[in-house]
Parts: sequence; C-alpha cells; structure tokens
Amino acid sequence: MADLNDLMWFNLSGGMSDTQIVLDFLREVPDNLRTIFDDESFRLLLDKDYNQYGIDSSAFFDALKEAEIVMHQSLDRTHGLLEKDPNYEPTFVNQLNQVGYTGASLQLKANVLNKLWTDVKNGLNAIGEAVINFADFRIKPAVKRFLTFLNSCLGSLSHVIAGADAIKEIKEIGESLIDIHH
Repeated sequence: MADLNDLMWFNLSGGMSDTQIVLDFLREVPDNLRTIFDDESFRLLLDKDYNQYGIDSSAFFDALKEAEIVMHQSLDRTHGLLEKDPNYEPTFVNQLNQVGYTGASLQLKANVLNKLWTDVKNGLNAIGEAVINFADFRIKPAVKRFLTFLNSCLGSLSHVIAGADAIKEIKEIGESLIDIHH
C-alpha cells in the first residue's frame, strides 16, 4: 500500500500525450482511493453500523475491487483499440476533447486536482498526521474539496471510459459514509 505522500494523480512530468496522461490517471485511481480509505478511522466508521445496517469495511473494499476490475477492463479495451487501429486515436482524442480533457483544459484540471491533493497532504503535515483521520474536523474540509473535484473529473471521463463511472460510484459511497457519521 502506497503512502499518502507518494500518491500520484495526474502525472504531468512531460513527454506524454493527453491520451496517455488520462489513461494513466484512470489506471491509478482505484489504488489511490484504496490508500485514502484504507485507514482505521474509516474502517471503524463503517464497521460500527454492521449489525444495524449490514454496512462494513469489507463490503466497501470488495465493491472497490469489483469497480477496479470494471475500470481496468475498460482501460484495457481502450488501450487495445488504440494499439490495433491507428484510426481510433483521433476519435478517442476527440472524445477527450468533448469532455475537456485535452490541451490546456486537461493541464488546468490536472493541476487543480494535484493542488487539492497537495492541500490534503499539507493539512496532514500541519496537524502531525500521516494518515487521514475521517473523524478529524481539521482535515475533513480539504479532503472534501479534493474528493468533490475528483468526482467531477471521474464524471466527465465516464463519458469516454465506461469503467470510470464504477469507480466514481464507490468514491461517492465512501464519501457518503464519512458524512453519515459527521
């Protein structure tokens, strides 16, 4: 499991096409979400309602794994089309363009998401924490801003990569479960 400080959302290190930046981002999202939510405070929040509602952390992480499989199948299908059919890439880039994930728009959205994640990490450092404690009001606003913008990114990209919606839904469930208890 990666450390929160090691999580990469959009890799803008240079030399990659918009297509590759988006596909790499989507491939990493499930593991990144697992790292965010795989914390004792989140597990305790979920597990305390098991007897009354049947909500527990193992169900959440099983559902995340299922969504990850759906996402990776969609990404593998897209990657296969891009490799096999040279005429598919302009179509795919056009689809990315239609949802605002090419050029300057992609750079702006990627930089905003990366900045919001940096705000979460800086907030954790300021309060002397290495993990997100979902019960700690001092970090929750930064986490909520980040998750809200991530939701927007995944929502837009779900119009291009079907599996993005499965991950978006699990992220929203995790976010809702945090809000139920606060």
